[in-house]
Amino acid sequence: MSNPTGPQVHVAVSMVTWARRLVLVALPFVFAAAVAASLSDRAPFLLERGAFRLGVGPRLADGVAGIDPFALAHVAGWAAIAFAVGFATGRVSLVPLVAVALVGVGYGIEIAQQRTTSIRAYETGDIVANAVGVGLGSLAAAIVLALVATRTRA
Repeated sequence: MSNPTGPQVHVAVSMVTWARRLVLVALPFVFAAAVAASLSDRAPFLLERGAFRLGVGPRLADGVAGIDPFALAHVAGWAAIAFAVGFATGRVSLVPLVAVALVGVGYGIEIAQQRTTSIRAYETGDIVANAVGVGLGSLAAAIVLALVATRTRA
């Protein structure tokens, strides 16, 4: 039987620590770019152009199962941000606080979009999609953090 606090656990903890540090360094830049894109008149067009370049444009334009493709983009984007921020905290207990803060930031961005752009408007559907994404990303972060904590304690 192997020692549960042996080198495997130390390597796992070390990798998680470095992954969290990488996220902490990259996150401000990624978040700033996301906010800048959100407050731009070009954001919807960039999504469409990128989808067509990837060859999924026609499918994206139709949506998935009748769901608006922009709603899917909101969910995916905010899920990624929530996962990264939640994971970077390193503590399951902080993930709900992160989620509440990110929902507030998403709401603030929607308000700012209406005031700073000429073609974008406040949309309740976007806020709901943002919140769903934050919820999914936060849940994933909490699960990963709990698994890491369980593994490191074993």
